[in-house]
Amino acid sequence: MGTLAFSVHHDLGADVATARFAGDVTVASAPVIRATVLACLAECPSAVVVDLRDVELISTAALSELPDLAGQRDLLPDVALLVCLSHDLHGDRHVSTSLGSLPVFHSPLDALAAAADARDLLRRRMLSATMDLRAPAHARHAVREACADWGFDHLMNNAELVTSELVTNAVRHARTDVDVEVLLRGDFLHLRVLDRSTAVPQLRAAAEQSLGTGGRGLRLVDVYASGWGYVLSADGKVVWATMRARPLGAGHASPS
Repeated sequence: MGTLAFSVHHDLGADVATARFAGDVTVASAPVIRATVLACLAECPSAVVVDLRDVELISTAALSELPDLAGQRDLLPDVALLVCLSHDLHGDRHVSTSLGSLPVFHSPLDALAAAADARDLLRRRMLSATMDLRAPAHARHAVREACADWGFDHLMNNAELVTSELVTNAVRHARTDVDVEVLLRGDFLHLRVLDRSTAVPQLRAAAEQSLGTGGRGLRLVDVYASGWGYVLSADGKVVWATMRARPLGAGHASPS
């Protein structure tokens, strides 16, 4: 087939990233798989689908990168990692050994359905808000209720502030309606604000800010969140932020 190539597609509504590969999977191409999937994981979707249906599997050892990446959950919210393989690779003992316990599917549609099922198990609150100045207040209320219900009173003030800034930025700059989600993912409270603008969020320098006239925006998010970022698609973007809800090693709560 030749050199391993890849493409990444983001479904912002479903909160899934799909990394599709084509070409030869060899020991030398393993870093390409690792870097691509790691970049998808770093954007904190609920799930990443690794589509390997169009590869020539020359080295099964290259696939061992995937369960290693799936196990690195201390610094990021839980992300479901799912694999699509061609029919002829299903049941291959070496492939199964390399992939470990990762779920494997014949088609992306099956993988996406499984990703949706996994996402439905998460504790979450959702809010759709129109483009007006009341949207941040509605979002703060949703976050406050989530923190209270999930036992994270210690996060409440900071989570309200971060959410308010994300929604305010969307209303002021994207100038579209927004969808807000608050999710409990592993040890993290995960906040997502989806708007219909492809304008890239700007982290303004401290010298450009004026506390009296606004402009704090993402600077405050950067201070109070454990991590934040954005994902663009052809018809909008998601700006997200995470906040550690439990200390390292405390263990995950069961979904409810």
